[in-house]
Amino acid sequence: MIRSFLWTGSEVRRDLPLPALKEALESRRGLLWVDFEDPLPEEVALLGPDLFGFHPLSIENCIQAQSRPKLDDYEDYLYLVFHSWNRNEEGIRLEEVDFFLGKNFLVSYHVETRPSIAQVMAVLPADPRLVMGHGADLLLHQVIDRMVDRYTVVVDALDERVDLLEDEVLEHPSEGTLKSILSLKRDLQDLFRTVRHQRDVLNSLAREGHGVISKRGRTFFRDVYDNVVRMHDTVEGLRDEVAGARDAYISMVSNRMNEVMKGLSTVATIILPLTFVTGVYGMNFPEMPLLRHPAGFWVTCGIMLAVCTAMFLAFRRKGWV
Repeated sequence: MIRSFLWTGSEVRRDLPLPALKEALESRRGLLWVDFEDPLPEEVALLGPDLFGFHPLSIENCIQAQSRPKLDDYEDYLYLVFHSWNRNEEGIRLEEVDFFLGKNFLVSYHVETRPSIAQVMAVLPADPRLVMGHGADLLLHQVIDRMVDRYTVVVDALDERVDLLEDEVLEHPSEGTLKSILSLKRDLQDLFRTVRHQRDVLNSLAREGHGVISKRGRTFFRDVYDNVVRMHDTVEGLRDEVAGARDAYISMVSNRMNEVMKGLSTVATIILPLTFVTGVYGMNFPEMPLLRHPAGFWVTCGIMLAVCTAMFLAFRRKGWV
């Protein structure tokens, strides 16, 4: 599906036919926004010589899902890969949007509906000048700014998971605790990697002299860059907290194992002299002290009980049991 919007300076024209799109690009009058959502092969062809004439490498990257955000400068236009994160019933999943930014056009490409783009389109009928009246770079800023805002919801959800995980580690750790730690660590690692690359992309948009971005546009991108930097620091802090929770869990499991081994060692040490006594009386000699005495059995049991009691009290005095 393709949706097109042309800002003429006074109004927005929607869903233009192909000849009108070509005329808008060639005349460079107004601002053209074309959104590709899960396009058909013949619609994808418009990215090439049929309409926009983008470089084949940028088209190939656009069609194939990219593992990380990136920015390529093709002089006449910029190609950007930007990621957002969405929280749903299945958990947290990555959402990609590809952009082609020129002086008088913006092309957005995605395979599913993206809330950030839908939000901008929802504002467009009410205030077209606000959305498209300030240039293609500021139109791109509005979409990216909303994509970055969605990170806040995801980070807040991860922060809540970290707090619950820390309580679980300290109060009632179980076998499932380690799985929760590893799952949360993986989510934070993926988010951290995405935020780090998008920080670099936004830094390039805000600092470097790309010809298709105005001075005013760089100022707005710098504001988004600052938000991403703060998000980057927050995610990094959450990663440290999860690492601390993992270390605490491992330490508690190790301490629990040490307590078990201490108990087993104490029992084995107490049994050792009893084994010695029973072993001595198990030797095959016809004559031994107390062997034929009527109370020999009870005397031997009393000696073993006394030894056990003495050893237990000694261990307890030293704090071993």
